[in-house]
Amino acid sequence: MTHVLEDDEPTGSGRYQSAKAVWFGNAGFGNEMPPLAESVGFLIRVVQLQSFQLFYRRFEGSGLSTGALITLGAIHANPGIRHGVLADALMIKRPNFTKVINGLERDGLIGREAPRGDKRTTALFATKKGARKLESMKRSILANHEEMMAPLSAAERDALLDYLRRLADHLQALLDGDTVSDRPRLRALVSAK
Repeated sequence: MTHVLEDDEPTGSGRYQSAKAVWFGNAGFGNEMPPLAESVGFLIRVVQLQSFQLFYRRFEGSGLSTGALITLGAIHANPGIRHGVLADALMIKRPNFTKVINGLERDGLIGREAPRGDKRTTALFATKKGARKLESMKRSILANHEEMMAPLSAAERDALLDYLRRLADHLQALLDGDTVSDRPRLRALVSAK
C-alpha cells in the first residue's frame, strides 16, 4: 500500500515513495481499480506533460507555447478558418483561445479578416511572418518528434496513432451522446496541406 506523507512527517522517514512509484501503484483506490500504470487516461496525461516539458526545454527561445504553435500550424493549414470553428476543433475554451489568437496577432504571426457580408465572425490566416516562423521551426519540431518516438518502430508508431485516433473518435461519440458530431475533427485540421 502506498504511504501518503503527512504534512509534518519528514521525508527521510523511510516510508516515503517516489512520485513514479505512486503512479505505478493503484494510488489508494484499492484492488477494485487497475493500477494507474494501466489507466489510458492517466498514461496519456503523463506522456502529454512530459512532451510539453521537453517542448519547453527545446523551444524556450521560440516565443511560442505548444498551444500557440499548434494554433498557428492549424491556421496556416486552413487559411480563412473561423475563430470559433478552430477553437472547437482544438478543444480550447473560447476565452483561453482568444488570448492565444490575440498573442499570435500581436506578434504579427496571424491576421484576421471579416468575411464579406458577415461582420460577426473573423477568418484567420497566417501572415508571411507566421509562415516563415513555422518553416524555421519545422526541422527542429520534426527532430523533436523523431526523438520522442524513437523507442517505437514505424509500424508501432502508425499503430499508436491509429489507436489514439480511434479512441478520440469513440470518446467524442460518447460525449456527443453517440451521435455523429458536426464539430470539425482535429484530424481534418492538422492533416490538411
